[in-house]
Amino acid sequence: MKHILLLFLFLGSSLSAQDNINFELISNFPLPETGNDIWGYVDAEGTEYAILGSVEATYIISLEDPANPRQVAVVPGTTSTWRDMKTFQEHCYVTTDAGADGLLIIDMREIRTDSVAFKFWRPELIVNTDTATLARCHNIYIDEFGFAYLAGCSINADRNDRGALILDLNQDPWNPVYVGAETRAYAHDLYVRDNIMYASEIYNGEMGVYDVSDKANPVFLGSAPTSFDFTHNIWISDDGKYAFTTDERGNAFVDAFDITDFTDMKKLDSYRPLETEGRGVIPHNTHYYDGYLVTSWYTDGVVVIDGSRPNNMVKVGAYDTYEGPDGGFSGCWGAYPFLPSGLVIASDRQTGLYVLRPTYDRACYLEGTVSDATDGMAINGALVEIESEQLAFDNSDATGEFKTGLATSGTYNVKVSHPDYKTFNGTVELNNGEVTELNVQLERPLEISVEIMVLDEFTGDPVPQAQVKFYNADRNILTQSDSDGIVTLNLFDESYIIVAGSWGYRYATAEINPLDNTSMTVELPQGYQDDFALDYGWTVEGDAETGSWVRDIPIGTPASGDPDNNANPGNDVEGDVGEQCYITGNAGGGSGDDDVDNGTVILKSPPIDIEPLTLGAASIDLLYSVWFYNGGGNNMPNDTLTVKLVTTTSETIIDEYTSNTDGWVDVSISVDDLNLDSPVFQLVFETADRQGSGHILEAGVDAFQLVFTTSVQDASISEFVKIYPNPFEDVLTIETESSEIAQLNIFDMMGRRVFTVNTSANIERISTQLESGIYLLQIQTIDNQEVSKLIIKE
Repeated sequence: MKHILLLFLFLGSSLSAQDNINFELISNFPLPETGNDIWGYVDAEGTEYAILGSVEATYIISLEDPANPRQVAVVPGTTSTWRDMKTFQEHCYVTTDAGADGLLIIDMREIRTDSVAFKFWRPELIVNTDTATLARCHNIYIDEFGFAYLAGCSINADRNDRGALILDLNQDPWNPVYVGAETRAYAHDLYVRDNIMYASEIYNGEMGVYDVSDKANPVFLGSAPTSFDFTHNIWISDDGKYAFTTDERGNAFVDAFDITDFTDMKKLDSYRPLETEGRGVIPHNTHYYDGYLVTSWYTDGVVVIDGSRPNNMVKVGAYDTYEGPDGGFSGCWGAYPFLPSGLVIASDRQTGLYVLRPTYDRACYLEGTVSDATDGMAINGALVEIESEQLAFDNSDATGEFKTGLATSGTYNVKVSHPDYKTFNGTVELNNGEVTELNVQLERPLEISVEIMVLDEFTGDPVPQAQVKFYNADRNILTQSDSDGIVTLNLFDESYIIVAGSWGYRYATAEINPLDNTSMTVELPQGYQDDFALDYGWTVEGDAETGSWVRDIPIGTPASGDPDNNANPGNDVEGDVGEQCYITGNAGGGSGDDDVDNGTVILKSPPIDIEPLTLGAASIDLLYSVWFYNGGGNNMPNDTLTVKLVTTTSETIIDEYTSNTDGWVDVSISVDDLNLDSPVFQLVFETADRQGSGHILEAGVDAFQLVFTTSVQDASISEFVKIYPNPFEDVLTIETESSEIAQLNIFDMMGRRVFTVNTSANIERISTQLESGIYLLQIQTIDNQEVSKLIIKE
């Protein structure tokens, strides 16, 4: 059923995220060690069981009372990160991708007596020209005809030939019979139905399809690449028309394919959880159940996608089993949705078995087009957002089409925005299982010419090539002042925040709406500040293979062996301007995916000249925030983050880190105490990963500034100089007995010069427009310099 609407403008509300949707936690059963995959089993009496792998064993857990799971058997095996299992009739088959367990076979017929028989089946097999004992396999699938397909086994000498070993379980489930192999490419996982085998050929980054009607002679039918080039798992829709895949990489998707023609398989859609988009979360395994994709998504837990419209996949359920940071290989490994009770059982690597009761509701779909209100042409790249607790948005494509949706029916505001158009908002009624069609026409806004003058706050001179950023919720415009300190550009008739800055100055911020004001002066205080909201051209050097310094919004990665903390930060320093900082690598994923590896990375500031700013300053403090993490590896972490001030002739180490900072750390260092040989220097951050150490090494820098402060306690005046009245309100008199006054300067308590006058007299009267407060008066005579505390009254 479709509802067709044409929307026009009004105001909307904000977005927020929702963690758990349409799931009820029934119970959680922890394991004594790290877990891995999971499968389900039902005995002859109808009792349901969870079969759960760990790094040390295979656990069989009774769900006779789902609220109180009970362990009934444990089968120990080789220590391995990977265990996968499937069942056939009254037997369970477990693969282990380490050691030499071969294929673990468990006889489940006596399971109700808390007893199982098991053996490790290690036959000698001949595959092509290779003969070897079956030692390990990565995965297993058992089809509806009683054939087992082992993936990624150790028989073939060349790993790339390890596709599928095919076993007949019908003759004797306790003693499988080897009947054939497919060895075109390494398979990480397999799915087989109607004698068609779908292979997750992970190192080829594609889904391979084979006809296995003749088990001794599989026939290749076709392949299709998946979106992140690391095909990990495949499941097929009940009607056999669609395939759904995962790529085991940070920020990857569940992909949907039309597979009605194996020679021309077409990708229809890709989905990843919007709430954690860009944070390196990794999909692991997806299973198709009655049109839903029940997916284990590592740190996101269990995610249920409505796949009944494979060209518009929408999240309709979620349960987060993992409380640590986003990204990496912690959290939910597997989720099994096929128990007759309808329960979903999931395995979390850190916290064990989860028994969950899902509520399966079809998605509420919103689909339509975005076009230009004047000429009717399609608009590419318009952002369509449903404003709800669950994030739901899409960008229109080249034809103007968009598709999105959410889990819960209701009346919602919809926002449609594009940088070149006015933002439109409207109301839609969304219902579960229905498609609401929305066609939006966007109008081009009024453009108004705006002129911004960027000046030095103290001298009043123009600041050329200053960076000026204009932004609001929909737009982010970065420009630069010309040689006269002027920025001229066209802005839409809406409000903007301005951030302006230049190296050698502190930031200045302002607000502007071109309807109210078409010209503005922005004054930059002298000094140094860089929160990395603007790009001042810090330089990056080094020879490390990965993990070079980048200026970006940080993507957190979990710390090695400590999932509750991050190796790479997940945010910049709170309270500074903007969201960017400098970090060593920022690709997301696991902690070792883009950390500093096998080399050095160096970050250098532009040259800093403190001499023009020190007049009247009692002290100069260098402030910055730093992040450092060093863990994991082949030995004790021994890497270092070093901070240096470098002049043309010297190098001074001012700070050093050899242990984790456990977050952002604020640093303040007195420059005066360093006795530098030059007022011009660079700030340098250097860290290195020792060759072959395997350590996880991450560093970050943010919130740099130089602070110039005065000290009224140190202010002194000689008996030859008179200042009166002090405090003063309107006019201040300065009188000397001997030398003429050459220059008077007034500094505020941040060390900024706020008033100056040149003269050549023994007596000077001055009047300022300064606000009331405490200041520092510097009197420069021909012979010497005098400094005094100065108070201006209200």
